[in-house]
Amino acid sequence: MPPPRWQADKWIELNCADNVASGLGLWFLEDDTQRLAGCVALEPDSRPRTDELIYLLHPEYWGQGLATQMSWTVVERVFRERLLDQIVAGANGPNEASVAVMSRLGMKYLHAVRYPLGPGVEYVLQHDDPKPTPLLEALS
Repeated sequence: MPPPRWQADKWIELNCADNVASGLGLWFLEDDTQRLAGCVALEPDSRPRTDELIYLLHPEYWGQGLATQMSWTVVERVFRERLLDQIVAGANGPNEASVAVMSRLGMKYLHAVRYPLGPGVEYVLQHDDPKPTPLLEALS
């Protein structure tokens, strides 16, 4: 279930400020009518040269590989430009689709975590880890 609009607006506002300071970014995916379909963000993490990958996709676009493609576009860029050494991502326990996205990105299970909504998992991808197979294409 997508978050309420006010919560999404606040998240975008906070991320824009953080991303200007870090030189990274917040990326949006629009459909053919320029309607917001999804977004990807990198949020600062407590570990050095590490950010957390966050991806959101409107349910209308689920199951098309767009979350993986959007995320890979960002991961490939920050690693190519050596902006980060590693990227982490997490998912709430029952969110099998997010775990599948992390696996397709080549991320490896790191550990179990406890989120405010319950148990979850965290995955990690290092700069020097092998590229996913089959190779993913970045969005333009």
